[in-house]
Amino acid sequence: MIGELYNSIKTKILILDNIQDISEEQYADIYELLSEERKEKVNKLRFMKDKVQSISAYCLLKYGLKRFYDVVEMPNFLYHKQHKPYFKDSNIFFNLSHCFNAVCCAISYQEVGIDIQDNNDCYENILNYSMNSNEIAVIENSTNPKDVFYRYWTLKESYFKYIGTGISNDLNKIDFSAFQQERFTYKDLKFLTISRRSYCLAFCGVELPEVIDVSYQEIII
Repeated sequence: MIGELYNSIKTKILILDNIQDISEEQYADIYELLSEERKEKVNKLRFMKDKVQSISAYCLLKYGLKRFYDVVEMPNFLYHKQHKPYFKDSNIFFNLSHCFNAVCCAISYQEVGIDIQDNNDCYENILNYSMNSNEIAVIENSTNPKDVFYRYWTLKESYFKYIGTGISNDLNKIDFSAFQQERFTYKDLKFLTISRRSYCLAFCGVELPEVIDVSYQEIII
């Protein structure tokens, strides 16, 4: 029954964890999976951590398209005015995000938004800018205020990425303080949050996704 349920879910979240542990051999193998255009972009990046994030996100998307949507060749990328990427002439939607040691990808036949953030960064200087009074109260009264802050932050960013605006000045006008559960509905949209040791992740879309952890061994295909 559970297998049948997962097979009926068309929206997928793929997570590739511990990306900074990549070996030189794995990096070389994954680099060869890139398009020439993507290789040029990666080569322009200065720091290795940024190169690893870029190639990992691209190949995670490529793997997901082939594994779950029967798309063998990566479609051409285009970008909306607010720099949200999309595929030209395709009915598949996607969204990517990365933090220091993980990348994630949401893929669906409908619009999606996803965000992942390290939860070890300081947040106090953007607290009042990004949170409303209800959320600030929950954060300040929490035993793990940093985790709560980044949960709210990723939820907000996933929503704004879903609607295609990216981070805006309206961050503190969205209030997630009433939602403490991992899965909930807000503004007729489905939200999912995942908290792990070093990061928080949030998803926004019209249906709840299947969450799939992926390894480098799997995406080198």
